[in-house]
Amino acid sequence: MKKNIKKILAVLMILVVIMDLGGCKRKGKVDPDNPDSVTPPVIGDDESKKELPVNFDYQEFFDKNKKTNDDYVFWIKFKNGTVDLPVVASKDNEEYLTTSFEGKESSQGCVFMDQNCTTYSQNVVLYGHYVYYDDKAMFTPLANLLTEDNYQDYKYFDLIYADHTRHFVVCHVCYYRLYDENMPYYKPEYGKGYTDYLDYLNEKELYDTGLTVSTDDKICTLQTCVRDHDEKRQIIVAKEIFY
Repeated sequence: MKKNIKKILAVLMILVVIMDLGGCKRKGKVDPDNPDSVTPPVIGDDESKKELPVNFDYQEFFDKNKKTNDDYVFWIKFKNGTVDLPVVASKDNEEYLTTSFEGKESSQGCVFMDQNCTTYSQNVVLYGHYVYYDDKAMFTPLANLLTEDNYQDYKYFDLIYADHTRHFVVCHVCYYRLYDENMPYYKPEYGKGYTDYLDYLNEKELYDTGLTVSTDDKICTLQTCVRDHDEKRQIIVAKEIFY
């Protein structure tokens, strides 16, 4: 009888350990059996929304990525952790469609800045693939912004430069139909046409975010494909904010 009780207790202890390990993996903690392995936090956890550490070494972070790819310009990081990627400067808007950040051939490519933009253009335009077979890759998670219910979780992102961070808030989510001349989302500078463009964004946005862009604002535009719609692109327009 005592032996049976001991066996039952042993089984229960094993189950507790297994459940605890499972919890560690879900919460992004260290696996006790593999201290060097840390899984990322679940999207939406408070851990994924934290700002960069106070003592974050911008230059070291920049230099490390620049060493990997000399075309590196900054890092894009959504507050909810869904997009957390290096960005390169494109020479022709073609190379990084099929080239990874490490310089290898890849169908996922790499997030890249439009060839006509600088890192401080009035409109910094970034392109990233929608990856059909991986809903966490590149700009694929941004499809969640097509639904208004997801807006609050996806409204903030940062661009991390060599010595500071720029903060952005999403103001408009739109569909761009190819060759729609009224939505020149790809322009780095707008001049007198800025007001007309912003008015058109207000007209075409999929839902009201409660925010708008003024002609005094600098913006960042994210572009990606739309699943099963080759004639469309998803456009996300965010304005720079300061705090």
